[in-house]
Amino acid sequence: MIRTLRRAHGVWWLVLAPVLPGSLLLALAIRPPAVLPSPADPAGWESESTVSRAAVRLAPSPFVLTAEPDGGLRLDATGRPGTLPPGLFLYATTSDDVAAGDPLPADAVLLGAATPGAGMRAPRSPSAHIVLYSLATGAIVGAGEPPVAASRER
Repeated sequence: MIRTLRRAHGVWWLVLAPVLPGSLLLALAIRPPAVLPSPADPAGWESESTVSRAAVRLAPSPFVLTAEPDGGLRLDATGRPGTLPPGLFLYATTSDDVAAGDPLPADAVLLGAATPGAGMRAPRSPSAHIVLYSLATGAIVGAGEPPVAASRER
């Protein structure tokens, strides 16, 4: 019984040895190209982002928040985001007096990580303020109003 199993195992090794690497190479050759998120200006993040949707700057940070047609939000970089501390997240808050350097308000709701080109959900309340919060400094580094979605009628 052992000899029969060893012979079957050897046959399968001989069959699969050329088939598996060949199928892997074929799969790599015919796969679609990877689509990676890119900044507005890959050369140096220096130019102003060109957006056709309603945009709100999260002052004083180099980020602009735009409204997507589907109702979500998109974060775009307009300056040098490398000067900001790491660990940035977008929050929605109903507090009226939010400014850079303040701690995160207690009623803040997480919208998503602040990655240039990233999409995220819009806040539920239309009167909410959007804040850019840094975990590294424990303070708000940018704040603004939520953008108003552009009308679909033209």
